[in-house]
Amino acid sequence: MEKTACSSSSSGFSSWACLPTDIVFTIFHRLVSLPDFIRFGCVCKSWNASTLNYYKQRLIRLSNLHLPWLLVQHDSNYKCLCLYDIINAEIYKFHYTYAPYIYGFSRGWLFIMEEEKHRLTLLSPLSNTIIHLPPFDTGKFEDEEVYSVMLSSDPSLGPFEAIAISCHKFHTLAYLNSSDEFWTYLVKDNVADPPGCFKVIFHRDRIIGVSDSSGQVFSVVVTDDEDDAIHDASTKCINFLQIPTKCVTLKEIAPPCVENSDINNVETHLVETTRGDLLMILRYFVSFPTPLNKYKIYKLVLDSDHDGQLARIPIVNLGGDSLFLGFNNSISILASLYPGCSPNSIYYAGHPAIEVFHLEDESVSTILISKEYSEYSLASLPTWIKL
Repeated sequence: MEKTACSSSSSGFSSWACLPTDIVFTIFHRLVSLPDFIRFGCVCKSWNASTLNYYKQRLIRLSNLHLPWLLVQHDSNYKCLCLYDIINAEIYKFHYTYAPYIYGFSRGWLFIMEEEKHRLTLLSPLSNTIIHLPPFDTGKFEDEEVYSVMLSSDPSLGPFEAIAISCHKFHTLAYLNSSDEFWTYLVKDNVADPPGCFKVIFHRDRIIGVSDSSGQVFSVVVTDDEDDAIHDASTKCINFLQIPTKCVTLKEIAPPCVENSDINNVETHLVETTRGDLLMILRYFVSFPTPLNKYKIYKLVLDSDHDGQLARIPIVNLGGDSLFLGFNNSISILASLYPGCSPNSIYYAGHPAIEVFHLEDESVSTILISKEYSEYSLASLPTWIKL
């Protein structure tokens, strides 16, 4: 797995790296907002190193006090990563030397697909660091239809795991440990009722998946060749060549909870609260005869035994949290720490606006991108970013 540092500045600005250190620090001390710190680090590699080496804690403190940004795109400039501040109605632009097509965000990292090489690249907006993941086997995984990508932890802190989901005719899942040279793909024959498109989350020491339309919940089971189950014929993972390998299967831990009549009018999200609880959110949407959206929230209680089942407990209060739901990722924050954030509310990023659902009175409000940014629109895969 290749890990390198990158710079978004052009060679014409390389002289910035020659500024005396005391002048660089003087500039740095005058920065007060997180977007300014990110731009500072993008000037050149030496400025980026100064940001990370001397002011890492300050960066973390600022990022923890900033609401999630919404990824938006410029109608003509595809080499510009644009983040929308929903409270101050401002757009922050970060220019790169390539056109980043974002497939998701997790643990502080953006996912960019290198289509020619059939591989995902991780990009850290704070450090300008990139990590190249191994290429996909296109015979087993449709990388052009990636639906969601999730990380188990921040790759800058050590070993990590990754899950990628493709929502195409394969409806498949790929798993990677940072020490692996290849992705491991879901064994579909092991699943009695394939869930189609679904979302996943790393929760504590487990990987949980949920069908996007039915609410059926699965445990994603990863075994290696030291486990006898890897050689069991029922898993279709017999290791004929005796090459070290892994196997990924799904085990149902909760049946579908959505009525068949609603299955085409619902989408499901998974999110971990600031207290560490796992929530499943069902968003129901009806466009005819009148637009109507509603939400159902369940707390998922997992049996301590990994082979045990799961309980879904309905809740009507988020305990002061606010949820930010995107196409392929969801974020939970404690609203009291963020001025302007509505507590016990759900911020849903959809087209063409941001929908805010208030649990206390079940009212709905909307947030539109400011008219002064008419040349911007929500990304094709609406994504929340929390640095």
